[in-house]
Amino acid sequence: MNIITMELITIIVLMAVYDDLLRYKISNKIIAFGVMITAVYFGIYLLYGIVIKKDFLSSIDIWIKDSILGLLAGFFGMFMMYVFKAVGAGDVKLMGVIGLLGGIELVKYVLLYSLISGGILGILGMVLKRCENMSKYGMNVHIMHYSLAIAAGVVLGMLKVCWQEVVLFE
Repeated sequence: MNIITMELITIIVLMAVYDDLLRYKISNKIIAFGVMITAVYFGIYLLYGIVIKKDFLSSIDIWIKDSILGLLAGFFGMFMMYVFKAVGAGDVKLMGVIGLLGGIELVKYVLLYSLISGGILGILGMVLKRCENMSKYGMNVHIMHYSLAIAAGVVLGMLKVCWQEVVLFE
């Protein structure tokens, strides 16, 4: 994973966290911005590979497959949580964009670490009484900003992937 990919993911996630903290929603404009930035980044990278590196086209299919698998894993991994009303639709789409840009290797760690972080944040919110109560389906539930857990998962996932790359190249 290169530094530009990490920076783009960080920008998109920070925008989503800010929006979620303000409105308890992640805007579709942020998701569309993430998809657009990903498309532009892929286009520039593809053009650079064709013009500068002549053997680049042999590895492009692996790169595209990795991004599509990341998109599907991120989206459907979070969609299972959405089905049980644990997260919102914006969180599902945000994880899809993270998978599209970061690939399958990153998104599997982000899913795992965001699930752990979400559990920790949920427990802390209940203990410290910082979660808001809401009545859903005849039950009182606690709502929280799950984008914070996704942001923590992104940081930990990037550290894990970068650590693996450092260890493997030594």
